[in-house]
Amino acid sequence: MAHHPIITALDKISCQKETIHLFGSIFMPYPFRKSTTINLPDNGQQRPLYFLAKGLLHLSERTNNSPANKITKTIRFYQSGQFFVIPCSQTEKPCPTYKHSYQLSALTDSTLYQTTYQKIEELYRRNRNIIEIMLSIQDQWHQQTVEEISLLHQPAMERYQTFIQKFGLDHLHIPKKHLANYLLLSTKQLGRITRKSLYQS
Repeated sequence: MAHHPIITALDKISCQKETIHLFGSIFMPYPFRKSTTINLPDNGQQRPLYFLAKGLLHLSERTNNSPANKITKTIRFYQSGQFFVIPCSQTEKPCPTYKHSYQLSALTDSTLYQTTYQKIEELYRRNRNIIEIMLSIQDQWHQQTVEEISLLHQPAMERYQTFIQKFGLDHLHIPKKHLANYLLLSTKQLGRITRKSLYQS
């Protein structure tokens, strides 16, 4: 288990090696080919904790405000080395006509590790040091959220350049419509910004 990707990802946190190995052991790997749509559980209590060991994933939200009005919104992109959870796909809203569902899809061949909170709780009862790992993961989520909020408050060109810098070559696998939607741009705006950025480089 020396080369387990989760153990490698958690190697820098202040936690006993045995605890990290135990935590990694409750995850199961699932390989996905490019363009695969990954099934998500409807039961919020059973929602998994994921770790992306390899690849690039796209999370989108499909909203049905009415039968004739369906909107798909890009929520986030996940790169290798990230822990994440998906919101429960059946979420109650104040307006009874508002319904939405989440979809996770592979933009490249990917390997996704998965465990459940039930397994984490069972492990926590045996080893209380697991809380150190969960706090570290929560810190990662907080930092990611801060970065995303900061990104979306930048001018359009800076927004694009910051995203490209963060995602590196991974951005080449992202369809333009998804990237434009995430950056709060139209596809035409994204095209102009992309060309202008190339001229400046």
